[in-house]
Amino acid sequence: DVNRILNKYPYHSSTALEASGKYHIYGLACFSKYPIEKTHEVVFNSSFNGAAVYTIDVNGKKLAVANVHLESNSISAEDKKLYGDFIQNSDEVNLEDVTS
Repeated sequence: DVNRILNKYPYHSSTALEASGKYHIYGLACFSKYPIEKTHEVVFNSSFNGAAVYTIDVNGKKLAVANVHLESNSISAEDKKLYGDFIQNSDEVNLEDVTS
């Protein structure tokens, strides 16, 4: 039940990747027990890929959570490198550089 889940995880953020029809929009979502202070969207060339990094305040400590939607059925060598770089350099200072 959606209401039960939203009561348990009252903080949420969502990012639409692309509208695939009048009523079909897909994307990324984060549901949290703790406040989501910031959402940073990472845009890829393919409209079927995308990522978001959420900064969550857990009792005064900042936690970065990455949520990545991969179009894995057609991943290229360049994409693999991009995702690897993103994972290795996921601090907020370098996030701006990991986009295509």
